Amino acid sequence: MKWRERHSLAVSGVVVVATYAGSAFSVETKWVLGVTMMVDKAAQNRNSWETMVGQFVFPVVNSLYNRRGIRPAFRRALQTEKLDPEEVAAMQLEKLRQVATHAYEKVPFYRERFDQAGLRPEDIHSREDLKVLPPLEREEVIDHHHEMVIDQYRPFVHRSDLSLRGPGEPIPWARFKKNRVVRNMSSGSTGSPVTFYEDGQRTALNWALGWRHRSWFGIQPGVREVRMARVRGLTEGRLRVPFLRKMLWSQLILLGMNLTKEDYFFCIEQLQRFKPRVLWGITSAWVGLAEFMEEHQQSLTGWNPRLLITWAAPLYEHEEELLSRVFQCEVTNNYGSREVGHIAVRCPEGRYHIHDDHVLVEVDESTCQEPGEPGQILCTTLDNTVMPFIRYRIGDLGKVSHSSCSCGRPLRELDQLLGRTGDIFRTSDGRMIAPNLWCRLFMNPELESSVRRFQVVYERSGSIRFRVVRGINYDDSKELMLIQQLRELVGTATGTSFDYVDSIEPHVSGKLLMVVREVPE
Repeated sequence: MKWRERHSLAVSGVVVVATYAGSAFSVETKWVLGVTMMVDKAAQNRNSWETMVGQFVFPVVNSLYNRRGIRPAFRRALQTEKLDPEEVAAMQLEKLRQVATHAYEKVPFYRERFDQAGLRPEDIHSREDLKVLPPLEREEVIDHHHEMVIDQYRPFVHRSDLSLRGPGEPIPWARFKKNRVVRNMSSGSTGSPVTFYEDGQRTALNWALGWRHRSWFGIQPGVREVRMARVRGLTEGRLRVPFLRKMLWSQLILLGMNLTKEDYFFCIEQLQRFKPRVLWGITSAWVGLAEFMEEHQQSLTGWNPRLLITWAAPLYEHEEELLSRVFQCEVTNNYGSREVGHIAVRCPEGRYHIHDDHVLVEVDESTCQEPGEPGQILCTTLDNTVMPFIRYRIGDLGKVSHSSCSCGRPLRELDQLLGRTGDIFRTSDGRMIAPNLWCRLFMNPELESSVRRFQVVYERSGSIRFRVVRGINYDDSKELMLIQQLRELVGTATGTSFDYVDSIEPHVSGKLLMVVREVPE
């Protein structure tokens, strides 16, 4: 089917959506006809069509899933990043009070938690006042996720648990249904998955914040985008490329976990056909594809994307260099979690700016070895949602600082983001070894082409085992060099060993983990 023929079908689909939206939202028929004419004209030009997708089609279709207000939230986000730091802090405090009141009045779990801490929402006069509330632990959410839902939607929780929809899969026409509760889950790569609930509004906000992030790189809503997601197997991956999503949202979905050689060739073929401007998805999925393309001398011919956004895992220096080299575009990272949404994003200057207008990020000072050093990150969502998260221990180590970035944005920064607490190794003398140091150890120039892939295993005994997929130039001298550098890094008291393997299997979550801990920290 030719490009214009495909878009004529898309135009028909948009006309249907516009007509339904006009009747559902009490919009005048004249407005609907005007939109239809705009869509028909836009379909004649690819750039105009992308503009129409971002301005109208994408927000309207998502509104039917109860993901409302994407464009207004995007416009507000663009305004917020221009405010002074004092104005951002004042807005954050006001939203914090609203969320505390919302949780106290509508969630008995939080009412009991506030009462036990001797804190009332009206007592919050600064961000520091919230610190009397104990951090919300992952295990508490696992045990009490039903009780953490607001009164209005708690009766629908069990029905959502019994639904045959996959985690996070939206409810069609949810905007007009009484039950809008969607059951979702974390990936479980750091332990047991966390179950939580939303009604679509958290997803809408994530889309808006994602648009703001793209705008920092000069990319507007609606551009063609390929997303590598958690779909299993090539056949299922093909089936889950919805035609309407591809045509009406300008998004192509590709499988992003447990990829085979056949899968990789399929992904390359689809990229060549779709020619997206943005690549988005799981860090290990794009890194795996880039490694495959280099190994098999594959390249993108005649075009290149403008931006690659990695997500769901840290982006290490050697991975960024690989992605930039293969895809010939800017590479950035989106830091967040499924439970609380997008937390921080990396700007073109390489600094992680926190979404201060929608999440309060603080550091648990009791977990810092010294004042001012990195500690465990706590997150509080600043929008009234189906399931509030207040002082939630996200499971990462980092430090929050005021913005000093040359990009000029006032949003605070995540500084020294060390990664998951379970990825940090503590030596016998108390020093913390962050995963980035393992990267520098194995990816130094002297080991170029000697190590294809590696994984670090923290053993029960306190020793470290390194799984290594050897490259063409790996020999005994390379191992001796690694052992010498390891002794300087962790000392002689820590036992180290090497396990040479043909491949390293992904975690059950689909991620290729660089660090594996045999027992919880």
